[in-house]
Amino acid sequence: MTDYNNYIPLSAITMTDKHGKKLSNQYAQIGSPQREYFRMNGHYEVLHHYGDTMEIEVAGEPVFIQSRYNLLIDNIDAIYLQVTEK
Repeated sequence: MTDYNNYIPLSAITMTDKHGKKLSNQYAQIGSPQREYFRMNGHYEVLHHYGDTMEIEVAGEPVFIQSRYNLLIDNIDAIYLQVTEK
């Protein structure tokens, strides 16, 4: 059964500034209007590819991301997501 809650386990991310530098404060400001940046630690396996959406496994949890963001990742300094095909 697929989990559509789409929570990213906190153990898989590092909070950064917009330039990708690790912040000393690793607490996300939930609900804050200020943009926050993070990078995902490690490599993630693509479990399924549905149209413009990919399902990856992060720390044992299924996470759904839009494929178009994989194309943008190379151009964003603060977010690094490396995925490998199964």
